[in-house]
Amino acid sequence: MKRVLILLGLAGLAGGWLVIRETGSGAAGTGAAAQAERPAVAAPATPTEGSPSLSATAFWQQNMLDAIARLKLDANRTGVDEVLAALVAQNPSLVAEVLRQVGDAEMQGYLLNRVAIAWGQKNPAQTAAWVQGLPDTMERTLALMSVGRIWAETNPEQAADYAAQLPPGPLRQQVLSATLSGWIQQDVLGAGNWINQRDPGPELDAAAVEIAHHPEVMNGNPAAALSWAESITNENQRQQSIGIILRALAEYNRPAAIQYAQNTPALSPEQRQELIVDLGFDH
Repeated sequence: MKRVLILLGLAGLAGGWLVIRETGSGAAGTGAAAQAERPAVAAPATPTEGSPSLSATAFWQQNMLDAIARLKLDANRTGVDEVLAALVAQNPSLVAEVLRQVGDAEMQGYLLNRVAIAWGQKNPAQTAAWVQGLPDTMERTLALMSVGRIWAETNPEQAADYAAQLPPGPLRQQVLSATLSGWIQQDVLGAGNWINQRDPGPELDAAAVEIAHHPEVMNGNPAAALSWAESITNENQRQQSIGIILRALAEYNRPAAIQYAQNTPALSPEQRQELIVDLGFDH
C-alpha cells in the first residue's frame, strides 16, 4: 500500500468529497555557584579516538566508580560524560565493564545513554554497533534509540536502514520508531518516501501516526493524512488517528468529513458508527 505524499492544499477536496490520490512511491520533498563549591572529577587529558592513552585507562579503572559515587546525578557530571565518550572510542570493552560494575541502575542507564549520545554525534555507526553488542536491557534499548535520533540528524536514510536490519522484535520496533520520528521532524516527505518503499506493519505504525498528524500533512492535505492513517495496522490506533483528522477537517468542511466517516472501508461498520457518534456527525 502506497500512502499519499503529495501536498496539494485543498485540491484534494472536490465537491465535498475527498479525492485520495495514489502515487507510485511518494513525491520527493522537501547553578554556577553550586558547581564551584563541588570539586570536579580530576579527569586526565582526554584521549583521542585511535590514540590509546594508558593514563586515561588507568584513571578510569582505578577511579571511575568512586567518581560516579560522588557525582551521582549532580550537574557537575559533564567531565565524566566527555572522558567516557572519548575512552569508549578507543576501549569500548573497558567502558562496558565499568558500566557493568555500577551498582546504581539509574546512574548506569544515565551513563550509557550519555556515552551513546556523545560518541554518536561523532560516529553513529560505530556507536550503534557498540551499544547493540551490550547485554539486552532496557538501558541498551534507550541508548540505541538515542543513537537513532542523533544519526537521523545527519544521515536519516542510513540510520533508518540500520534500524530496519536489527533482529525482529521490540528492540527493532522501538529503535526504528525513534529514528523515523527524528527524520519526520526535519523532513516529513523524505521519511515518507522511505516508509512508502515498505509494506505497512506494526513497526511502522508509530511513524504513520506521526506523519498523518504532521501539520504539513493534516492541515495541508487531509486526503494524504487519511491515507497515512488508513495504513496503520493497529485497529484502535487507526480509528483514533482517523478521528483526529476528521475532527480537524470538520471545522472547515463538515460534509466531506461526514461522507468519509460514513463510507471509509478502513473501519468496520461498528467503528464507523462509533466514530460518527463520537464526532457528533449523527445530528
